[in-house]
Amino acid sequence: MAKRFRTVSETVVDSRRRVSLGKAGVAEDTRYSVSVADDGEIRLSPVVSIPARELLIWQRPDVMAMLDRGIADAGAGRVTRMSFLDALDEPDDDE
Repeated sequence: MAKRFRTVSETVVDSRRRVSLGKAGVAEDTRYSVSVADDGEIRLSPVVSIPARELLIWQRPDVMAMLDRGIADAGAGRVTRMSFLDALDEPDDDE
């Protein structure tokens, strides 16, 4: 089924090649992917960008599951407060 669009305003490209989307109800700092059809029609699709270092979480279901378990454990109070400095006092397994 094709999406139906409604006209909400008309805008003009300014001298810096920008357009205002405020009349369309767009919030400040909203990010969009921009697509252009052969006939010049422009489509803006809302997107969320993530840092490349976080991409692993979205690409690996096993990592996402571990993260979900950790968040659930924290929410249920099944956590122990620790410091990485405590690990410095423990002997290595090799010793």
